[in-house]
Amino acid sequence: MTGIPISHAQLDALEESVQTSFVLRACTFLRDVAAQDTKHMTERDMQSFVAESSDLARSYGAVGEKAIMQWICLRVMAGLDFFKMPEVEGFLNDGRDFDRKLQQIYDRLSVLETRRR
Repeated sequence: MTGIPISHAQLDALEESVQTSFVLRACTFLRDVAAQDTKHMTERDMQSFVAESSDLARSYGAVGEKAIMQWICLRVMAGLDFFKMPEVEGFLNDGRDFDRKLQQIYDRLSVLETRRR
């Protein structure tokens, strides 16, 4: 069985399309769940924020879209530099499963947000 040859340019275009789709979905999600926190942002600013946050999440070790979206939400909920807090930074950089640790932080903060309301 032979595969269909795919060029590097085609793969790059696919990757760009997937990233664009994610950014747009993330923006819509944030507008829905964090309307108060994002109402001051233009659509272009929101897309830039999501793209920048996605890159930052990946640089820290986030792999899947779920973890990247949690990272973005944490930046909205806990502050743009939440990951620089010593306790969080130490927890995230201890060499264990990054996505799982991010889930734990997100879950704990979500519980606190729910209690606060």
